[in-house]
Amino acid sequence: MSITVELPPDLAEKVSQLASARGVDFSDLAASFIREGIVSAQSTPVHPPFRVVKDPNTGWSSLSLGRVVTSAEVKTFLAQDEDDELPD
Repeated sequence: MSITVELPPDLAEKVSQLASARGVDFSDLAASFIREGIVSAQSTPVHPPFRVVKDPNTGWSSLSLGRVVTSAEVKTFLAQDEDDELPD
């Protein structure tokens, strides 16, 4: 089946480079990426990126990300946050 899909130039270039490096056709590589994406979407439950949790003892709210956040991640986030300028 033939379908025309418009890709952003940077994405098309990356797929083209990968296809060339792997010695496969652009269309075959794009199809394999789409297959992988479909399988991943079907097997990975979609959860919100976070949820608000209220501590039963203190009543304080906190965010649950569903995974452990490392101190390095917090440090990186805070450093990025300090670099961001607030809009006027």
